[in-house]
Amino acid sequence: MKKFLKPALAALLAAALMFLVSCSIKQESPKLEHNLLFFFNESENATSFYADDKRLDERIGGSISNLASVDGTEGLVLASSSLYRINTDGLLKIYPAAVTNAVPALFGGKILFATATMVHLYDEAAKDYVKLEGIEADSIVDLALSPSGSSAGITVLKGESMVGYIYSNGSVREYGNKCIVAVSDDAKTVYYLDTLDKELTGVLHREKDGNDSVISNEASPYFELNRDLTEITFDVKGKTHISRNGEAARKLVDSSVFSFAGAQRSAMGGKACTTLLKNTNTLLNGIFYSNTVGEDSSGNKYDMYDIYHINGSLSAIALALGATQFSVSSDSKRILTLVDDALYTVSAYNPRSPELIANNIYTFCCADDLSDVHCLDLGGNVRKLEGSSLSTVLVTGIDMIKRMADGSVLCYASLESGGTLFRLKDDRAEPVAVGVQYFEIYEHVVTYLTNYDETAHTYDLYISPNGIDFSLAEKNVLMARQVG
Repeated sequence: MKKFLKPALAALLAAALMFLVSCSIKQESPKLEHNLLFFFNESENATSFYADDKRLDERIGGSISNLASVDGTEGLVLASSSLYRINTDGLLKIYPAAVTNAVPALFGGKILFATATMVHLYDEAAKDYVKLEGIEADSIVDLALSPSGSSAGITVLKGESMVGYIYSNGSVREYGNKCIVAVSDDAKTVYYLDTLDKELTGVLHREKDGNDSVISNEASPYFELNRDLTEITFDVKGKTHISRNGEAARKLVDSSVFSFAGAQRSAMGGKACTTLLKNTNTLLNGIFYSNTVGEDSSGNKYDMYDIYHINGSLSAIALALGATQFSVSSDSKRILTLVDDALYTVSAYNPRSPELIANNIYTFCCADDLSDVHCLDLGGNVRKLEGSSLSTVLVTGIDMIKRMADGSVLCYASLESGGTLFRLKDDRAEPVAVGVQYFEIYEHVVTYLTNYDETAHTYDLYISPNGIDFSLAEKNVLMARQVG
């Protein structure tokens, strides 16, 4: 069995749910009320949008450059430098042209966006935007929006200097030669980097209530913060550090890791730095993980993860190293993980004694609490975990399995009838589609591609709300031009 059939297709089926940091198969954000999906139609040169399986009335001519959403119910779309608000009711054009950057508030309703030299704040409640007066800029470098969108930080280039501005209570004030990383709703807490001319210095500060403290002198310009901005993580010389309440940064692990797998987030920044505001009260007592790329003997590339549990005392416990897949329990205390084709469960309470579940496993899927585990072995056989052993073979000749929200499992067999999609429910496998060349499961819908045109490099797209009843959604979808 191939390590992964048609690996490029996974990147081609585009659906933008949010700004993402690369994660494993099961490291989605918490459940979204809706999925906002988009697909580009080559023959009509237009992009269509869906809220789950409902096609929105409005389309955009040409392709889009980004769709960003925090909770899956509303977000923003950038297309041909125009900015749109998108929600489950449709699209609304906010600004007609020349938009260079836009960021959504963590808690929705506000969008901060920039043109070449100006910055505006859109309010969904008012269906209007205001220009932030008092900003002098040759160009806009970074945008930072507070969690609710009531305050903002803007970093610009002005002459030969990088300069920060703070927007709060309806007015703008200059903040000095600083690159703003994050700002609180009341603008009384600000994280920023010192700048020297047009460059970042790596000196990271937190100012709170007028008291300024240096957190680190060598911070890399990628940051993650909890929702009330009391914790911030970042790398120093390739090793992840944390600062709590403005204290000097402390090292967490001897590698670069991303924090708190699974938290919804909004992405800030632009040209100088990237900041993720995460919708969690703490970045600790959870799973941190690194993401690197491995390569098998056939030259196929795949993701690899080093996984840690980090508690409130900043003690880091390695749960798995070199994993190719992992799922995190809802309490962030256990993982189910695949290492060297062996499936283990590991508890943060007893990490030195991982429990071996099965060998010769290619991939798995499971429920949020790590129950109801289905495994696909290296021979293409699907089995269910029953107690401490695997069941008899439920279906064979399978290349990939994925779990739906209702607990059923979709199984893909590439060599049967040009690609057959099976639905496995109550240990019975029934074919639901043939001629399938790739499929994807979102929260409430399943999509698959078929009828590949080798000349135009397009597909037909089918969609289903239940993984059974599929209908044609789009013809001539040019997946290679999609942006997720």
